[in-house]
Amino acid sequence: MNRLEAINERVWTAEHSPDVYSNCAGTAFYIVGLTENDRPLTMRKALKHLDEIEDVEEGSVFVMFGEGVLGTRFLRKPIHFGVVASLEPLKIHHRRGEGRAFERSVPFSEVLCIYQTSRETRFYAPVYDKELYLDCLPEG
Repeated sequence: MNRLEAINERVWTAEHSPDVYSNCAGTAFYIVGLTENDRPLTMRKALKHLDEIEDVEEGSVFVMFGEGVLGTRFLRKPIHFGVVASLEPLKIHHRRGEGRAFERSVPFSEVLCIYQTSRETRFYAPVYDKELYLDCLPEG
């Protein structure tokens, strides 16, 4: 089974598993095969397992960034993760928030409307050769 076939199989599983509790980062990592189970992950630590790319392809991970405040400093922080479903037109597989239903092949323009606080979007390739040190968020 090639990488895109494996992704499509995990997308089908995510779509047909309404009782799974996860978040956008956990679902994206599950779909691209970085984790065996769809479970909530902390977004900032998840970034360490991705390499930024310029040539976007199906199966790439996308991350939307917003701004946060720490004391008097503004920080760029990840606010949403998903997986590129198709390029023409650009569509995304994602979970819209922790505990929400999985959404398959959503037009990217709709995702941008949902996450209006996003300041930038970047695309990444999963890094499969790193040992994963991800914090799982508590369920519920």
